[in-house]
Amino acid sequence: MKFFLLLLGGSFAIILSWFVLSLLLFLIARLVYAIHIFLRYLWWMTFLRPKRKSRRKTKGKEWIWSVRHLAGLWMGCVHEAGYPMAYDDALQLVKQGALGIAVLLWWAAILIISLSF
Repeated sequence: MKFFLLLLGGSFAIILSWFVLSLLLFLIARLVYAIHIFLRYLWWMTFLRPKRKSRRKTKGKEWIWSVRHLAGLWMGCVHEAGYPMAYDDALQLVKQGALGIAVLLWWAAILIISLSF
């Protein structure tokens, strides 16, 4: 009976850790894709976009380098990469989910160890 419970708990922990690993790999892949899109747009707007003659003087500042514009560009890239919500919300959910799953794995490990003795 103890062996069956140990086997059940171990398989549960393996399946749960595999799920967590696949979720983290998916989110890391989406983040890398968002960074790729961001750098591609940044490269295009810095070097390849057609130059427009502005009527107002920018005093050496280029409009692309404003923090507000870069933040908007980043959020657009994150949205295009496939995140269904804002990046901060998704990151917060991942942190909470990872913490919850870590606690669940900890209790599963304690249960397995206590049942094995």
